[in-house]
Amino acid sequence: MLQIKNRETAKLSPLIVSALLATTLTACGGSSGGGSEQSSSSSESSSSESSSSEESSSSSSSEDNTDGAFSIDPDFQLYALADFPVGVAVSAAGESYSIFNHSDATQRQNVITEHFSELTAGNIMKMSYLHPQEDTFTFGDADELVGFADTNGMTVHGHALVWHSGYQVPGFMENYEGDFAAMLSDHVKGIVNHFESEFPGTVASWDVVNEAVDQGGENGFRQSLFYNELPPASEGDIPEYIRVAFQAARDTGAEIDLYYNDYDNTANDVRLAKTLEIADGLAEGDLIDGVGFQMHVYMTYPSLNDFENAFQEVVDRGLKVKVTELDVAVVNPYGGNAPDELEYDAALAGEQKQRFCDIARVYLETVPAELRGGFTVWGLTDDESWLMNQFRNATGADYDDVWPLLFNADLSAKPALQGVADAFQGNACNSDI
Repeated sequence: MLQIKNRETAKLSPLIVSALLATTLTACGGSSGGGSEQSSSSSESSSSESSSSEESSSSSSSEDNTDGAFSIDPDFQLYALADFPVGVAVSAAGESYSIFNHSDATQRQNVITEHFSELTAGNIMKMSYLHPQEDTFTFGDADELVGFADTNGMTVHGHALVWHSGYQVPGFMENYEGDFAAMLSDHVKGIVNHFESEFPGTVASWDVVNEAVDQGGENGFRQSLFYNELPPASEGDIPEYIRVAFQAARDTGAEIDLYYNDYDNTANDVRLAKTLEIADGLAEGDLIDGVGFQMHVYMTYPSLNDFENAFQEVVDRGLKVKVTELDVAVVNPYGGNAPDELEYDAALAGEQKQRFCDIARVYLETVPAELRGGFTVWGLTDDESWLMNQFRNATGADYDDVWPLLFNADLSAKPALQGVADAFQGNACNSDI
Protein backbone atom coordinates (compact mmCIF):
# COMPACT_ATOMS: atom_id res chain seq x y z
CA MET A 1 0.00 0.00 0.00
CA LEU A 2 1.20 3.48 -0.87
CA GLN A 3 2.47 5.47 2.06
CA ILE A 4 3.72 9.04 2.28
CA LYS A 5 7.38 9.13 3.20
CA ASN A 6 8.24 10.85 6.45
CA ARG A 7 9.47 14.31 5.56
CA GLU A 8 11.02 14.71 8.99
CA THR A 9 13.39 11.81 8.39
CA ALA A 10 14.84 13.10 5.14
CA LYS A 11 18.57 12.62 5.04
CA LEU A 12 19.38 16.28 4.40
CA SER A 13 17.43 19.50 4.66
CA PRO A 14 15.88 20.80 1.41
CA LEU A 15 18.14 23.85 1.48
CA ILE A 16 21.31 21.77 1.74
CA VAL A 17 20.14 19.41 -0.99
CA SER A 18 19.20 22.31 -3.23
CA ALA A 19 22.61 23.88 -2.85
CA LEU A 20 24.40 20.62 -3.61
CA LEU A 21 22.30 19.79 -6.64
CA ALA A 22 22.45 23.29 -8.05
CA THR A 23 26.22 23.04 -8.28
CA THR A 24 26.03 19.92 -10.45
CA LEU A 25 23.12 20.35 -12.16
CA THR A 26 11.45 21.12 -17.86
CA ALA A 27 3.75 17.01 -19.66
CA CYS A 28 1.56 13.01 -20.16
CA GLY A 29 -2.01 13.61 -19.73
CA GLY A 30 -4.95 14.69 -21.68
CA SER A 31 -7.09 17.68 -22.23
CA SER A 32 -10.81 17.68 -21.73
CA GLY A 33 -11.12 19.49 -25.00
CA GLY A 34 -14.62 20.62 -24.23
CA GLY A 35 -15.67 17.00 -24.22
CA SER A 36 -14.42 16.32 -27.72
CA GLU A 37 -11.79 13.98 -29.07
CA GLN A 38 -9.93 16.94 -30.59
CA SER A 39 -8.02 17.23 -27.34
CA SER A 40 -4.70 15.44 -27.02
CA SER A 41 -2.20 14.36 -24.46
CA SER A 42 0.04 16.79 -22.66
CA SER A 43 2.80 14.27 -23.13
CA GLU A 44 2.91 15.32 -26.72
CA SER A 45 4.40 18.60 -25.56
CA SER A 46 6.99 18.47 -23.56
CA SER A 47 -6.73 13.16 3.61
CA SER A 48 -8.40 13.41 6.39
CA GLU A 49 -9.99 16.78 6.22
CA SER A 50 -8.53 19.10 8.80
CA SER A 51 -10.74 20.62 11.45
CA SER A 52 -8.63 23.77 11.49
CA SER A 53 -10.48 27.05 11.65
CA GLU A 54 -10.79 29.35 8.65
CA GLU A 55 -8.40 31.72 10.36
CA SER A 56 -5.68 29.07 10.47
CA SER A 57 -5.91 28.49 6.72
CA SER A 58 -5.80 32.08 5.65
CA SER A 59 -2.67 33.57 4.20
CA SER A 60 -1.62 37.17 4.02
CA SER A 61 -3.56 39.35 1.63
CA SER A 62 -3.03 38.99 -2.09
CA GLU A 63 -0.80 41.36 -3.98
CA ASP A 64 -0.87 42.53 -7.59
CA ASN A 65 2.67 42.03 -8.87
CA THR A 66 4.25 44.37 -11.36
CA ASP A 67 3.68 41.89 -14.18
CA GLY A 68 -0.04 41.78 -13.45
CA ALA A 69 0.08 38.43 -11.66
CA PHE A 70 -1.61 38.04 -8.30
CA SER A 71 0.23 36.40 -5.44
CA ILE A 72 -0.23 35.38 -1.82
CA ASP A 73 2.20 34.79 1.02
CA PRO A 74 1.15 31.33 2.24
CA ASP A 75 1.46 30.55 5.92
CA PHE A 76 1.08 26.79 5.32
CA GLN A 77 2.82 23.89 3.63
CA LEU A 78 0.26 22.43 1.24
CA TYR A 79 1.33 18.80 1.59
CA ALA A 80 1.10 19.03 5.39
CA LEU A 81 -2.64 19.70 5.12
CA ALA A 82 -3.32 16.26 3.61
CA ASP A 83 -2.72 12.63 4.56
CA PHE A 84 -2.47 11.57 0.91
CA PRO A 85 0.22 12.43 -1.67
CA VAL A 86 0.13 16.02 -2.88
CA GLY A 87 2.10 16.06 -6.08
CA VAL A 88 3.56 18.19 -8.85
CA ALA A 89 4.86 17.26 -12.29
CA VAL A 90 8.39 18.49 -12.90
CA SER A 91 10.96 18.70 -15.66
CA ALA A 92 14.44 17.39 -15.03
CA ALA A 93 17.74 16.53 -16.71
CA GLY A 94 18.39 19.04 -19.53
CA GLU A 95 14.76 19.92 -20.21
CA SER A 96 13.39 23.44 -20.14
CA TYR A 97 12.43 24.42 -16.59
CA SER A 98 14.52 21.57 -15.21
CA ILE A 99 14.59 21.61 -11.44
CA PHE A 100 18.30 20.81 -11.71
CA ASN A 101 19.54 22.98 -14.60
CA HIS A 102 17.20 25.95 -14.94
CA SER A 103 18.50 29.37 -13.90
CA ASP A 104 16.18 29.32 -10.89
CA ALA A 105 16.66 25.62 -10.10
CA THR A 106 17.42 26.17 -6.42
CA GLN A 107 14.32 28.30 -5.93
CA ARG A 108 12.18 25.78 -7.79
CA GLN A 109 13.45 22.99 -5.56
CA ASN A 110 12.68 25.05 -2.48
CA VAL A 111 9.08 25.70 -3.54
CA ILE A 112 8.59 22.04 -4.43
CA THR A 113 9.90 20.71 -1.13
CA GLU A 114 7.90 23.35 0.74
CA HIS A 115 4.51 22.44 -0.69
CA PHE A 116 4.55 18.96 -2.23
CA SER A 117 5.12 15.40 -1.02
CA GLU A 118 5.23 13.64 -4.39
CA LEU A 119 6.85 14.19 -7.80
CA THR A 120 5.87 13.03 -11.26
CA ALA A 121 8.38 13.26 -14.09
CA GLY A 122 6.86 15.09 -17.02
CA ASN A 123 8.92 13.10 -19.53
CA ILE A 124 12.05 11.37 -18.31
CA MET A 125 10.38 8.26 -16.86
CA LYS A 126 8.54 7.40 -20.06
CA MET A 127 9.35 4.43 -22.24
CA SER A 128 11.94 5.70 -24.70
CA TYR A 129 13.85 7.57 -22.00
CA LEU A 130 14.30 4.52 -19.79
CA HIS A 131 14.49 1.69 -22.33
CA PRO A 132 15.85 2.93 -25.68
CA GLN A 133 17.18 -0.46 -26.83
CA GLU A 134 16.10 -3.99 -26.05
CA ASP A 135 19.14 -4.80 -23.96
CA THR A 136 19.77 -1.26 -22.69
CA PHE A 137 18.09 0.64 -19.89
CA THR A 138 19.15 4.23 -19.19
CA PHE A 139 18.27 5.29 -15.66
CA GLY A 140 20.73 8.11 -14.98
CA ASP A 141 18.40 11.11 -15.41
CA ALA A 142 15.49 9.39 -13.66
CA ASP A 143 17.76 8.28 -10.82
CA GLU A 144 18.75 11.90 -10.25
CA LEU A 145 15.10 12.90 -9.89
CA VAL A 146 14.08 9.91 -7.78
CA GLY A 147 17.18 10.42 -5.64
CA PHE A 148 16.15 14.03 -5.03
CA ALA A 149 12.70 12.87 -3.94
CA ASP A 150 14.17 10.15 -1.73
CA THR A 151 16.60 12.53 -0.04
CA ASN A 152 13.80 14.99 0.68
CA GLY A 153 11.39 12.41 2.09
CA MET A 154 9.09 12.53 -0.95
CA THR A 155 7.56 9.80 -3.08
CA VAL A 156 7.44 9.54 -6.87
CA HIS A 157 4.50 8.55 -9.06
CA GLY A 158 6.00 6.76 -12.06
CA HIS A 159 4.78 7.90 -15.46
CA ALA A 160 4.43 5.84 -17.62
CA LEU A 161 5.37 2.22 -18.27
CA VAL A 162 3.34 1.76 -21.47
CA TRP A 163 2.15 4.63 -23.68
CA HIS A 164 1.28 4.61 -27.37
CA SER A 165 2.68 7.95 -28.55
CA GLY A 166 5.05 7.39 -31.45
CA TYR A 167 7.92 9.52 -30.20
CA GLN A 168 7.81 7.69 -26.88
CA VAL A 169 7.79 4.12 -28.20
CA PRO A 170 11.33 2.69 -28.25
CA GLY A 171 12.42 1.96 -31.78
CA PHE A 172 13.23 -1.66 -31.08
CA MET A 173 9.58 -2.35 -30.20
CA GLU A 174 8.41 -1.37 -33.68
CA ASN A 175 8.26 -4.40 -35.99
CA TYR A 176 9.52 -6.59 -33.15
CA GLU A 177 9.97 -10.13 -34.44
CA GLY A 178 10.22 -12.05 -31.18
CA ASP A 179 7.73 -12.82 -28.43
CA PHE A 180 6.11 -9.39 -28.02
CA ALA A 181 4.35 -10.27 -24.77
CA ALA A 182 7.56 -11.55 -23.19
CA MET A 183 9.44 -8.46 -24.35
CA LEU A 184 6.78 -6.13 -22.95
CA SER A 185 6.80 -8.01 -19.65
CA ASP A 186 10.59 -7.71 -19.43
CA HIS A 187 10.31 -3.99 -20.18
CA VAL A 188 7.91 -3.42 -17.29
CA LYS A 189 9.78 -5.63 -14.85
CA GLY A 190 13.15 -4.13 -15.69
CA ILE A 191 11.97 -0.62 -14.88
CA VAL A 192 9.95 -1.42 -11.78
CA ASN A 193 12.64 -3.66 -10.31
CA HIS A 194 15.35 -1.06 -10.85
CA PHE A 195 13.68 1.66 -8.83
CA GLU A 196 12.50 -0.74 -6.14
CA SER A 197 16.08 -1.98 -5.76
CA GLU A 198 17.82 1.40 -5.85
CA PHE A 199 15.24 3.50 -3.98
CA PRO A 200 13.00 1.12 -1.99
CA GLY A 201 9.57 2.63 -1.41
CA THR A 202 10.26 5.93 -3.15
CA VAL A 203 8.58 5.17 -6.48
CA ALA A 204 5.32 4.33 -4.76
CA SER A 205 3.00 4.03 -7.75
CA TRP A 206 2.97 3.78 -11.54
CA ASP A 207 0.75 4.66 -14.45
CA VAL A 208 1.17 1.18 -15.89
CA VAL A 209 -0.77 1.92 -19.07
CA ASN A 210 -1.62 5.40 -20.25
CA GLU A 211 -4.37 6.48 -22.66
CA ALA A 212 -5.51 3.17 -24.15
CA VAL A 213 -8.98 4.54 -24.98
CA ASP A 214 -9.91 6.05 -28.34
CA GLN A 215 -13.57 6.53 -29.22
CA GLY A 216 -12.73 6.21 -32.90
CA GLY A 217 -10.79 2.99 -32.45
CA GLU A 218 -11.89 -0.61 -32.69
CA ASN A 219 -14.24 -1.37 -29.80
CA GLY A 220 -13.32 2.03 -28.34
CA PHE A 221 -9.65 1.14 -27.87
CA ARG A 222 -6.71 2.96 -29.41
CA GLN A 223 -5.20 1.19 -32.43
CA SER A 224 -1.65 1.45 -31.18
CA LEU A 225 1.39 -0.72 -31.80
CA PHE A 226 0.61 -2.49 -28.53
CA TYR A 227 -3.02 -3.12 -29.45
CA ASN A 228 -2.06 -4.45 -32.86
CA GLU A 229 0.49 -6.84 -31.36
CA LEU A 230 -1.63 -7.94 -28.39
CA PRO A 231 -5.33 -7.26 -29.10
CA PRO A 232 -8.20 -8.55 -26.97
CA ALA A 233 -7.95 -12.32 -26.55
CA SER A 234 -11.68 -12.65 -27.08
CA GLU A 235 -14.64 -10.50 -28.01
CA GLY A 236 -15.62 -8.17 -25.20
CA ASP A 237 -12.28 -8.45 -23.43
CA ILE A 238 -9.78 -5.65 -22.84
CA PRO A 239 -6.62 -5.56 -24.99
CA GLU A 240 -4.20 -8.27 -23.96
CA TYR A 241 -1.23 -5.89 -23.81
CA ILE A 242 -2.87 -4.06 -20.91
CA ARG A 243 -3.25 -7.28 -19.00
CA VAL A 244 0.36 -8.32 -19.78
CA ALA A 245 1.76 -4.98 -18.54
CA PHE A 246 -0.21 -4.99 -15.30
CA GLN A 247 0.58 -8.65 -14.65
CA ALA A 248 4.28 -7.97 -15.11
CA ALA A 249 4.19 -5.04 -12.70
CA ARG A 250 2.31 -7.11 -10.12
CA ASP A 251 4.68 -10.04 -10.56
CA THR A 252 7.65 -7.92 -9.43
CA GLY A 253 6.29 -8.14 -5.89
CA ALA A 254 7.01 -4.46 -5.33
CA GLU A 255 4.68 -2.78 -2.85
CA ILE A 256 3.46 -0.19 -5.31
CA ASP A 257 0.06 0.99 -6.48
CA LEU A 258 -0.78 0.23 -10.11
CA TYR A 259 -2.94 2.73 -12.03
CA TYR A 260 -4.64 2.93 -15.37
CA ASN A 261 -4.48 6.60 -16.44
CA ASP A 262 -6.49 8.49 -19.06
CA TYR A 263 -7.91 11.89 -20.05
CA ASP A 264 -11.36 13.31 -20.74
CA ASN A 265 -12.92 10.56 -18.64
CA THR A 266 -15.04 12.67 -16.31
CA ALA A 267 -17.72 14.41 -18.42
CA ASN A 268 -17.22 12.18 -21.47
CA ASP A 269 -19.45 9.21 -20.67
CA VAL A 270 -18.07 7.03 -23.45
CA ARG A 271 -14.46 7.49 -22.39
CA LEU A 272 -15.40 6.97 -18.74
CA ALA A 273 -17.19 3.74 -19.62
CA LYS A 274 -14.12 2.41 -21.43
CA THR A 275 -11.89 3.45 -18.53
CA LEU A 276 -14.12 1.50 -16.16
CA GLU A 277 -14.17 -1.46 -18.55
CA ILE A 278 -10.38 -1.59 -18.33
CA ALA A 279 -10.50 -1.28 -14.54
CA ASP A 280 -13.09 -4.07 -14.27
CA GLY A 281 -11.10 -6.35 -16.54
CA LEU A 282 -7.96 -5.90 -14.47
CA ALA A 283 -9.74 -6.10 -11.12
CA GLU A 284 -10.78 -9.68 -11.86
CA GLY A 285 -7.15 -10.71 -11.44
CA ASP A 286 -6.32 -8.23 -8.68
CA LEU A 287 -4.01 -6.46 -11.12
CA ILE A 288 -5.05 -2.86 -10.52
CA ASP A 289 -5.11 -0.58 -7.48
CA GLY A 290 -6.59 2.59 -8.89
CA VAL A 291 -7.66 4.84 -11.75
CA GLY A 292 -5.88 8.04 -12.69
CA PHE A 293 -7.87 11.05 -13.89
CA GLN A 294 -5.69 13.50 -15.80
CA MET A 295 -8.12 16.42 -15.45
CA HIS A 296 -6.82 19.10 -17.80
CA VAL A 297 -9.93 21.17 -17.24
CA TYR A 298 -11.46 24.61 -17.64
CA MET A 299 -13.14 27.13 -15.41
CA THR A 300 -16.68 25.89 -16.08
CA TYR A 301 -16.16 22.52 -17.77
CA PRO A 302 -16.52 19.75 -16.72
CA SER A 303 -19.07 20.33 -13.99
CA LEU A 304 -18.47 19.43 -10.38
CA ASN A 305 -21.19 16.80 -10.73
CA ASP A 306 -19.19 15.24 -13.56
CA PHE A 307 -16.14 14.92 -11.31
CA GLU A 308 -18.21 13.52 -8.46
CA ASN A 309 -19.92 10.93 -10.65
CA ALA A 310 -16.67 9.74 -12.23
CA PHE A 311 -14.87 9.48 -8.90
CA GLN A 312 -17.82 7.65 -7.39
CA GLU A 313 -17.78 5.00 -10.12
CA VAL A 314 -14.20 4.14 -9.16
CA VAL A 315 -14.89 4.31 -5.43
CA ASP A 316 -17.81 1.92 -5.85
CA ARG A 317 -15.34 -0.59 -7.27
CA GLY A 318 -13.11 -0.30 -4.20
CA LEU A 319 -10.27 1.22 -6.26
CA LYS A 320 -8.18 4.26 -5.50
CA VAL A 321 -8.81 7.58 -7.23
CA LYS A 322 -5.78 9.64 -8.19
CA VAL A 323 -5.93 13.10 -9.75
CA THR A 324 -2.78 12.74 -11.83
CA GLU A 325 -2.37 15.84 -14.01
CA LEU A 326 -4.58 18.69 -12.87
CA ASP A 327 -4.45 22.12 -14.44
CA VAL A 328 -7.23 24.71 -14.73
CA ALA A 329 -6.87 26.92 -17.80
CA VAL A 330 -8.73 30.22 -17.65
CA VAL A 331 -8.77 30.18 -21.46
CA ASN A 332 -10.87 27.63 -23.36
CA PRO A 333 -9.99 27.65 -27.07
CA TYR A 334 -12.51 24.91 -27.89
CA GLY A 335 -15.49 27.24 -27.82
CA GLY A 336 -15.02 29.20 -24.60
CA ASN A 337 -12.83 32.27 -24.92
CA ALA A 338 -9.76 33.48 -26.79
CA PRO A 339 -6.62 34.94 -25.17
CA ASP A 340 -7.38 38.47 -26.40
CA GLU A 341 -10.85 38.36 -24.85
CA LEU A 342 -9.82 38.39 -21.21
CA GLU A 343 -7.46 39.87 -18.69
CA TYR A 344 -6.11 37.89 -15.76
CA ASP A 345 -7.44 40.37 -13.23
CA ALA A 346 -8.36 40.04 -9.57
CA ALA A 347 -11.83 38.71 -10.38
CA LEU A 348 -10.48 35.97 -12.65
CA ALA A 349 -7.74 35.03 -10.17
CA GLY A 350 -10.41 34.72 -7.50
CA GLU A 351 -12.63 32.58 -9.71
CA GLN A 352 -9.70 30.27 -10.43
CA LYS A 353 -8.97 30.03 -6.72
CA GLN A 354 -12.55 28.88 -6.15
CA ARG A 355 -12.41 26.42 -9.05
CA PHE A 356 -9.30 24.73 -7.65
CA CYS A 357 -10.94 24.68 -4.23
CA ASP A 358 -14.17 23.18 -5.54
CA ILE A 359 -12.32 20.43 -7.41
CA ALA A 360 -10.27 19.52 -4.32
CA ARG A 361 -13.42 19.65 -2.17
CA VAL A 362 -15.28 17.24 -4.47
CA TYR A 363 -12.30 14.90 -4.35
CA LEU A 364 -12.32 14.89 -0.55
CA GLU A 365 -16.09 14.60 -0.24
CA THR A 366 -16.43 11.78 -2.77
CA VAL A 367 -13.33 9.67 -2.17
CA PRO A 368 -12.94 8.10 1.29
CA ALA A 369 -9.59 8.52 2.97
CA GLU A 370 -8.40 4.97 2.31
CA LEU A 371 -8.98 5.36 -1.45
CA ARG A 372 -7.32 8.74 -1.96
CA GLY A 373 -4.39 7.94 -4.20
CA GLY A 374 -3.20 11.52 -4.50
CA PHE A 375 -3.76 14.96 -5.92
CA THR A 376 -1.19 16.17 -8.47
CA VAL A 377 -0.93 19.37 -10.53
CA TRP A 378 0.70 19.21 -13.96
CA GLY A 379 3.55 21.68 -13.61
CA LEU A 380 4.85 24.21 -11.13
CA THR A 381 4.63 27.66 -12.76
CA ASP A 382 2.24 29.09 -15.32
CA ASP A 383 4.96 29.86 -17.86
CA GLU A 384 6.09 26.22 -18.12
CA SER A 385 2.63 24.77 -18.83
CA TRP A 386 2.25 22.54 -21.89
CA LEU A 387 -1.09 24.16 -22.62
CA MET A 388 0.24 27.17 -24.55
CA ASN A 389 1.72 24.93 -27.26
CA GLN A 390 -1.33 22.67 -27.12
CA PHE A 391 -3.73 25.55 -27.71
CA ARG A 392 -1.54 27.13 -30.41
CA ASN A 393 -1.37 23.84 -32.29
CA ALA A 394 -5.11 23.29 -31.96
CA THR A 395 -6.29 26.73 -33.03
CA GLY A 396 -3.43 28.63 -34.65
CA ALA A 397 -4.00 31.49 -32.21
CA ASP A 398 -1.22 32.98 -30.11
CA TYR A 399 -1.39 31.85 -26.51
CA ASP A 400 1.25 33.55 -24.38
CA ASP A 401 -0.34 32.34 -21.15
CA VAL A 402 -3.40 30.52 -19.92
CA TRP A 403 -2.54 30.77 -16.20
CA PRO A 404 -3.42 27.15 -15.32
CA LEU A 405 -1.25 26.35 -12.28
CA LEU A 406 -0.65 27.24 -8.63
CA PHE A 407 2.44 29.44 -8.98
CA ASN A 408 3.31 32.49 -11.05
CA ALA A 409 6.31 32.59 -13.37
CA ASP A 410 8.35 34.25 -10.60
CA LEU A 411 7.53 31.29 -8.29
CA SER A 412 5.23 33.37 -6.09
CA ALA A 413 2.14 31.52 -4.90
CA LYS A 414 -1.17 32.30 -6.59
CA PRO A 415 -4.54 32.59 -4.87
CA ALA A 416 -5.25 29.18 -6.46
CA LEU A 417 -2.84 27.62 -3.96
CA GLN A 418 -4.95 29.05 -1.16
CA GLY A 419 -8.01 27.53 -2.80
CA VAL A 420 -6.56 24.03 -2.61
CA ALA A 421 -5.44 24.66 0.97
CA ASP A 422 -8.93 25.81 1.93
CA ALA A 423 -10.43 22.58 0.60
CA PHE A 424 -7.82 20.43 2.31
CA GLN A 425 -8.63 22.15 5.62
CA GLY A 426 -12.37 21.81 5.20
CA ASN A 427 -13.00 25.53 4.78
CA ALA A 428 -15.63 27.01 2.51
CA CYS A 429 -14.58 27.72 -1.05
CA ASN A 430 -14.77 31.35 -2.14
CA SER A 431 -13.34 33.73 -4.70
CA ASP A 432 -11.98 36.26 -2.23
CA ILE A 433 -8.35 37.28 -2.73
